[in-house]
Order: sequence, then structure tokens, then C-alpha cells
Amino acid sequence: MIVVRESADTTTGLTYDLTSDDGTARNVRTMCTTQRVNGVKTFVFRNARMAILMEPSCFLTDEFRCDAENTANQAVSAIKVLECFCSIVETPFAAFDGTYARAFMQFLRGTLSEGVDYRFELITRRSEGTVGAYLKHIRKYATWLHADNSPFLQSKTKLLGPTYGFQEWQPETHRLKADIVSASEAPRYISLDEYRSILRVVDGEWTIEERCIIRLMFEHGLRIGEVLGLTTEDLSWTKARDGTQRYSVILRNRASDKADQHAKMLMRVTSPEQYGTADYKRRNYGYQQVYISENLFFQIAEYAEGAFPESQDTSCSNLADCVAGGEENHYLFVNTKRRPLSSNLWNKRLRRIMTDAGVHVDKEARRTNLNHRFRHGYAMFLTHTAKKNGQPLDDFTVMTLMRHRSIASTEIYQRPTQEDVARMQEEIIGSFEGELYGNG
Repeated sequence: MIVVRESADTTTGLTYDLTSDDGTARNVRTMCTTQRVNGVKTFVFRNARMAILMEPSCFLTDEFRCDAENTANQAVSAIKVLECFCSIVETPFAAFDGTYARAFMQFLRGTLSEGVDYRFELITRRSEGTVGAYLKHIRKYATWLHADNSPFLQSKTKLLGPTYGFQEWQPETHRLKADIVSASEAPRYISLDEYRSILRVVDGEWTIEERCIIRLMFEHGLRIGEVLGLTTEDLSWTKARDGTQRYSVILRNRASDKADQHAKMLMRVTSPEQYGTADYKRRNYGYQQVYISENLFFQIAEYAEGAFPESQDTSCSNLADCVAGGEENHYLFVNTKRRPLSSNLWNKRLRRIMTDAGVHVDKEARRTNLNHRFRHGYAMFLTHTAKKNGQPLDDFTVMTLMRHRSIASTEIYQRPTQEDVARMQEEIIGSFEGELYGNG
């Protein structure tokens, strides 16, 4: 029997001490550091002997060097747990069968207890939300390894089924609790009615700047980092083949950006020399173009004209790197001191606006990101409201408009409230009654 004890010291990464019946012991530990190699963010995984783990290192570098910090950190955490488990059971990930996969699922949750050959004493308990997020990255890792037979890529594999040779930890009193939803639950998205209320508050008490930011988030699904990183040279208009004008904003990262001004899914820039590279000029990698309405475009242009009048000297503290060949460029949205608007200041403004509009802001727990609720609202509008208005949108179209890389990412944004579910059920019941009993 091998006893596996998780260490409470997390300063050096995940650590497990293994002790066998014959007294032999070994340590399992996985660490990850990042460094810049030729300007590229590189991930380096090491084990307890400080040997580099090439496969996870190359995977993270290939897939996450341009992703947002939070996404990359989540992927690192997932692979750390996986590599530790592989080292404990002395089996490579690509060789996992259903038994190992199910055991790993319990290990990931922190609920793996005693089996035939191992007894686990785990400290960390992970929620189902965290487990689901980690599994997304692990499936991506299996795809990257071309492990086509991996249980994590087989849709029919029951990963949640029994684990042969292992017992799942159970608390002394384990009861099923009803999923009680509080009447004051904050929804994950801004509804169309809430959006109209927010605009009324903005038009009455705030400026055109707040209106432009909110419209970009709700009407076109921009993330707050993408909005705050916009500059005056990112406003674009072109003439289509039929002669009509098309208006858009260009999303891209700059070396002059601060942490809260980054475009999530695009290439990270550390020096101005990268502006001339082929990657920076590649669509959906170095930049994205989001087409917006003519009305919103000219509203932003009106705001910019007032914020940066030619007759008034502009502060150098608002200068942004110019990548389009102009002489001077400025961040579009600024505070009262004409410096780039920070996410902290904007969040305070938004909380006041939403409170005045009567929108639930989850004051105590603050589990819902107020800005991201507008992007969720955009997704719900595309998939529900647009269909009701006679404009059915297929999944691929919604994915494209959301600027996602996969349908799976788009599905995450389907977050109906309990009220939405109840309304859907009532509509279905009404349809059934009409069809079956002739009451329609």
C-alpha cells in the first residue's frame, strides 16, 4: 500500500509525499515558471527533480502564450494536477484508460480515498465549476497530444462512473440538498429591458462616454479590456463593394497597454518591434475587426472630438503606441484628468449606474462580473431575442459574432435565469396543450 499525502505548503506548487509499506518514500511536485524567449512568453514545467517536462511545457507555450493571464493560469493549474497524478500512478497521460480517467476525476475533486494499491489523504477540494474548467484544458491537452483514444475525448465514456479499485471519499453526513435559488439571485446577463433602463439613467445623469462604453459591451459584445484598450486610430470606416460605408473598431494589443486594457484572445505585445511582424497583422491572431452600427460609430466619433479637441493640448499621459502609421495616438476613453480610464474607476461608475437603473448588482457576494453581464446579454440577445424577431441565427453565426474559437465557448454564455426557464416551460406546456387538446 502506498500512502499519498498532499502537502499543505503550496508555496512551491502542488506537492505530494508518497510512503510505501516497505518504508521507501518519494516526493511528487510540479512547478511552472514563465520566461521570455525571443519576445515569446514560454511556459516551463518542472518536476520534483527539477527536470523539465517537455510535453506540458510545449503545450502551454503553443496554446496559451497569447491568451489572457487568467485563462493561462487556469490551464497551468489544470496541467499541474494532471502531471502530479501521472507521476503518482507512474502512468503517462496518453496511456490513460477509463479506470485511470475516473480515478483522476476523483483526484481532481479531492475525493479520492483508498484503493487496492493507494490510500490518498488529500486536502484540496475543488468545486464542480473548477473541475469543469480544468477538464476543458485537459481535453485540449489530449487533442494537442493526438491522443485520439483518450477517455477525455470520448463522448460516451462515463467519467463520472465508478472507479475500480478506489473508493470515493464521503463526509460523515452526506445529504442531497434542494437547489434553492434565492429570489434575489443576480442573473448572469443583462436583459433587453434592463439595458433600456440603464441607457435611460446614462442619458439623464451621465455623459456620452459612459453611453459609448455600455453600447459597445451590450450591442457588440466587447469585453471591458477590449473597450478600455481602444485608441483613436482604432476607429475605422471602409467602403463596401456596393458603395455603402462600413464602420468598425479594431481590437489589438499594444506595448503601451496596461493590464486592464488587453484584448483577451489576441497576441500579447511586449515591444513596439512586434507591430511589424506577420503575426501582429494576422486577422483573429494579431487583431480583430468588429463591425458596429453607423449610429454608434458617429456617437463615439462625437465623443472623441470633444475629448481630444485640436485646439487643446492633450496630455502625454494618455498617449498610446501608434501602429497604423500616424503621428500621434491616444487611448479613447479617459478619466477626468485625461488619463486612460482604469477598470477600477469604471467599475465604480457602472455599479452606480446599474443600481440607479434598478438592476441587481449582487452587492454582498459580488460573484457576477458586472461588465461581463453585458457580453452575456449580447449572447442571449443573439440566440433568443433575434429569433423571436424573425432573424434565426445558427450556432456558427453566433460563434462568429461572439468571436469565439469554438461552439463550446459560445455554449458557456447560455445562462438562463430560473425565471427564463419557467417561462420556457410555460411556453412548451402551452404548445403541448394546444396540440393535444385543441386549446390553441
